[in-house]
Amino acid sequence: MRDQFLLKQYINTLESATLCARLSPNGNIRWMSSSLHKLLDIHYLKKTTAFSAFLHQDNRNDIMDAIKQATDSGEAWNGSLCLNSNSRSNWCRCMAIPLYGTDGHLTELVLLFQDISREMYLDELLHEARFDQVTGLATRVDLLNDLKRVGTQCLAVMDIRKFRSYADYYGLEFGDELLRQFSHWASETLKSKHIKIYRLYSDKFALIPDFRMIPNLFEDHLLSFYQSLLSKKFVIGSSDIALDVAIGMGVGRGKQLQLAE
Repeated sequence: MRDQFLLKQYINTLESATLCARLSPNGNIRWMSSSLHKLLDIHYLKKTTAFSAFLHQDNRNDIMDAIKQATDSGEAWNGSLCLNSNSRSNWCRCMAIPLYGTDGHLTELVLLFQDISREMYLDELLHEARFDQVTGLATRVDLLNDLKRVGTQCLAVMDIRKFRSYADYYGLEFGDELLRQFSHWASETLKSKHIKIYRLYSDKFALIPDFRMIPNLFEDHLLSFYQSLLSKKFVIGSSDIALDVAIGMGVGRGKQLQLAE
């Protein structure tokens, strides 16, 4: 009796301190810890409330199918999911543990959560810092890291001549689409030459080889790229746009970006 009393206290303590819920075999919430109530900003919960109602609609069905598949196999499910509250969305790591009766049938599903919303937010900020939102190219952040990683002595800076005139005449959306098309074409063209392109800002880009390429070979690849661009037309709506670029190349063991500029 004493051991059972202590065990019950241990369980109550763990349940009150953790983000957890208990579900019926059909997925309805039987019980939810006070900390999970607080996270989801819930003051009243019906016993017939389905757990799936709190899952983000974009991946609700996939997660419930994955949990069911695991429980049908007698296994726990681990994964990340987004819980919708009354005031916000919360990203959580989740472990779904099935409990079975003596007859082998599922009697309850215990869900344990870890709030990772802050981690996801920081990851999003890092992604926004590393990748340009318009072109999808890596930014100066990755450029500086890759310069150290590759140890290359070569770097080129490229800007599109008279780009501002296109944006001023046709509009910002036209200018963004022109940047997207140019960036995609340049990235694919340079990939075969083992050169990576980064967007610095506006119409200015940086180029570095993905290995320690000798300066003469790097320069030859840049000239070949420039010749290819001369015969390229970018089609936006009813307009055919030919672009010209200026390319500066810097060679050294440091300050390659400043040298190229």
